Amino acid sequence: TTQQQQQQAAEPQQQQQQCITKAEAAQLYRLYSRYLSDRLDALRSDESKVLDAAAAAQQLFKVFVRAHDAEAAGLELYEQWVELASALGQHKVALKASRLACEAFPSSAATWHTRIYLEQRSPSASKSSSSSSSDKLLILIKQ
Repeated sequence: TTQQQQQQAAEPQQQQQQCITKAEAAQLYRLYSRYLSDRLDALRSDESKVLDAAAAAQQLFKVFVRAHDAEAAGLELYEQWVELASALGQHKVALKASRLACEAFPSSAATWHTRIYLEQRSPSASKSSSSSSSDKLLILIKQ
């Protein structure tokens, strides 16, 4: 009874201690993504480890998505996501990551610049259309 009451009173405190802040989570995602990125770079330089490199890239993409979903992705992580996707020829993924970066960091000029660049280079962008998505972005930015 008294022991049960003490345990119940201690539970919220224990839960609070187990939780990490978004800033701590962002730091963990940043460190882990750097580790995976370094590992990927090392594996990509060895042709006999192509499958290992592909697995590392897949794992890195999953980290980016998890960090975004947890609202713990910093600007550096979004930039790394876009760079990796572009380097691997995953242009749709790069564009999606740049769009997410703009949503997460709407006041960052660099993220908007990257997004506009990727929107213009997107195969689905209509070069002859005056109402392309990049034109719409420019109008939004000017407002």
